[in-house]
Amino acid sequence: MVPVLPSRPASALEPKPPPMQIPTEAACSEADAVWGSAHIFQQNPYPGIATRERLARELDIPQSRIQVLFKNQRTTQLRQSQLGSAKSQGERQPQEGRRKRTSISPSQTSILLQAFEKNCFPSIATRDHMARLTGLLESRIQVWFQNRRARTQG
Repeated sequence: MVPVLPSRPASALEPKPPPMQIPTEAACSEADAVWGSAHIFQQNPYPGIATRERLARELDIPQSRIQVLFKNQRTTQLRQSQLGSAKSQGERQPQEGRRKRTSISPSQTSILLQAFEKNCFPSIATRDHMARLTGLLESRIQVWFQNRRARTQG
C-alpha cells in the first residue's frame, strides 16, 4: 500500500516575496559619496542621463540607483522646505489634499442640459456665461461637459 501524503496548500508552493530591504551601510555610503563628492545635487537636482551614467561609473553603482538617490534627495529637500515655512509662520499648515466634490443642484443641471442639447462642445465664452448663470466655476462646467459627452457616447 502506498502512503498518502497530505496535500500542501497552493500558497506553500508559490515563492515568497523577498523581505523588505533595509538600507545598508553600503547604500548609505553610496548616498554620502554622491552628495559629499561634488555638491552635484545643488548644481542640478535633475541631472541628465549622461551625468547619471558618469556618476554611476565613478561610484561603481548602477545608474538606476543614482536616479533613485536624486529623487529621494529632491523629496527630502521639498519636505524640509515645507516644514521650514510652516515653522517660520508659527503654525501648522493644513495638508493640501484633493478638492471637495462639486455638488450640482437640479436647477444648475437643467441649465447645463439645455446648453448641452444645443451644443455639446461649448466655447470658452459660452462656458463663462454658464458659469455666471449657475455660480459654478468654468473649469467645473468644462468637466461636466466632458463627462456628459462620455456618458452619451456609450
